[in-house]
Formats: sequence, structure tokens, C-alpha cells
Amino acid sequence: MVWPKAYLIALALFSFVLNTALAGQIISMLSIYATYYFLNKTIEELYGKQKDTQISLILGLLLSPYVLRISVVVMADTFAMLSLVGAAYYLIRYQKTDQFKNLAFCVLIGFLGVFSRYAVIVAVAPIYLWAILHWLKIKKWNHALVLLIPSFLFGLNLYFEASGSKFTNHHFIQEWSILNLFKSEFISPENSGIPTTNYLLPNGVFYFLSFFHPGFFGLIG
Repeated sequence: MVWPKAYLIALALFSFVLNTALAGQIISMLSIYATYYFLNKTIEELYGKQKDTQISLILGLLLSPYVLRISVVVMADTFAMLSLVGAAYYLIRYQKTDQFKNLAFCVLIGFLGVFSRYAVIVAVAPIYLWAILHWLKIKKWNHALVLLIPSFLFGLNLYFEASGSKFTNHHFIQEWSILNLFKSEFISPENSGIPTTNYLLPNGVFYFLSFFHPGFFGLIG
């Protein structure tokens, strides 16, 4: 499995002063707090200050089994979760203010998420599409300079991977297909040729898990 470098670099920096395992947990805790902060700010932007927003967000994050799991088992996921929420918040700010700095933060935070978990590109793509449509609407062509941010991060990721970027060579990116929505068997890179994941139902059904799976109930309350 190939891991991108943004999360590993953050982990390495914290590891200068902390045990590596503890550093990972600290990153998870900071990421969850920052996610709460951006969610709260997003709700304020859209609906104004609401009476029970903060307690609802705290309970939602604390009671969601998935937030607990990703913060302990796959700590890069909390970093990625933060990037999505942060990018969405700055997109809303960009739509309201047309300020370059909000677009820059939107792109920066989102791409840090991509280079923490490559799969984030799928979730962050609609955010960037919306930002592009708004940019075309307001016709501030100098805002195209924001493209320097992902170019720099991609180059940095390429440099630290030494043997070449695994972004486009990643197994799950290479194997992506719209037909995967209708399949129920998948092969992992560790066991080439042998189906290692089998579902009773087609894969596309699981896209709707968040609407009825109990693991998400804490987030929809």
C-alpha cells in the first residue's frame, strides 16, 4: 500500500517532540477539533448563529463510531476529514466575498487532504468544480494563480516519494471504473488475481449507507 506524504510529514514533525504513536493521536485530536471549528463556522455562514449548534456538533462527533474508529485505527482519515470540511467552508466564503485568499485556502486545505489520503480527490472534486464555476462567473482571471498551490504540493509529494509519484499509479485509482458500482467482488493489490472482498449486494448500494447505517446516527442527530 502506498501512502501519500502530507500526513507522514505532519506525523514526522510531531514525532520530534512526541512518541510516534502519541503524535498520531495528537494529530487526530487536533483534526477533529478543527473539523468541529469549520463545521460550526460553516453553519454560521449559512444559517447564522444557532442556539444548539455547538453542543449538537460535539455530540455528533463524539457519538459517531466512525469518527472514533478513524481517529484510532487510520489516523490519516481524520486529517482527510478536516481537509474536506475546511475546503467546503472556504468555498462558501469565496462565493460570498470573491476574495482570492478564500479560494487559496480552499485549494490548499483540500489538496493537503488529497496528499494525506489519495481517495479524497473523489470527494473534493465537486468542491473544486463549484469553485471553478464561481470563478468563471466573476471573471477574476488573476485568481488562476491559485493553480500554483496544487502544482507545488504535487511536486513536493513527487520529491519525497523519490521513485516517482504514486498518485496516478495507485492501485485503486488505476482500477477505478463506473462498472465497479455494479460489481460485488474486488481484488486487493496484496492478493492479485484472487477476490478478497465479496459483497452480497452490488457495490453501488453501499453509497447510501450514511442514510440508514447506525454508525452514522450520531452525525445526523
